[in-house]
Amino acid sequence: MTARPLCWGSQPDDADLINPDVLVLANCVYYESSLESLLDSVLALTAAGRTLLLACYEERTKEIGQLVARWHSMLGRYFDISDVDRSLLDATYMQDYVRVVKAFRKRHN
Repeated sequence: MTARPLCWGSQPDDADLINPDVLVLANCVYYESSLESLLDSVLALTAAGRTLLLACYEERTKEIGQLVARWHSMLGRYFDISDVDRSLLDATYMQDYVRVVKAFRKRHN
């Protein structure tokens, strides 16, 4: 497995970036203005049923929690989203404000 960076909103110029087995978003939701670009990138990289999207958030404030909810509303048009059971995560690194979700692209979009 190889990790590769991508700037949000840019189209992947390398075919190896398209439809990865896993796409990880770590603390990527913190500005309202970035959500459309982030969604465009996620959609450009994924195909229905192929890529597991893992996203983690630090919902330390009410505002970030609301922004994550907005992001999930946008993402939910294209992905089935569910929280990862906290018992599956390493307790050493978990805090009450940390949230991890998994998502798969819907087949009809």
